Amino acid sequence: MKLDAIIDALAELNADQRAQIVARCKLLGAAESKSPGVDAPEELMWAGYVRELERRHMSVPMLGIIRKARGWSRFKDSTKALDEWISAYFSPEDQTERRRAFRIAADCVVRMIDEWDTPLIPSTLLRHAESASQAIEMQFPGYASAGLLRRYVLLS
Repeated sequence: MKLDAIIDALAELNADQRAQIVARCKLLGAAESKSPGVDAPEELMWAGYVRELERRHMSVPMLGIIRKARGWSRFKDSTKALDEWISAYFSPEDQTERRRAFRIAADCVVRMIDEWDTPLIPSTLLRHAESASQAIEMQFPGYASAGLLRRYVLLS
């Protein structure tokens, strides 16, 4: 109901008044945003981890908590390096393809950790992000260099 009233009130404004509101909203959004965005490498990798752990019916800490954890800055650096690796084998402009590639990377890291019988806890996930490209190569040997990994990602 309140949204309808707001829309009606906005319709009564002239173009200058609407432009002022838009400008203020943009400033407000820019001032309050602390996140680099959902397409930042660390956000994509953590989202992949969450997906994998939820598939295993495990509880996952919220991203806000993880950002405060020891190892978060190292995790960010690792995911930036992974992003460069992904850009070498995938289309960096295609955000859907990029998201899928990070999802595959997270899956491979979780499988690798699980195969080592290491607990799947946040600190382990943060620490092992730096081995994501090696985990992908372990799960899909030679696929990336042959161009097959990109096809797999496009089909997943």
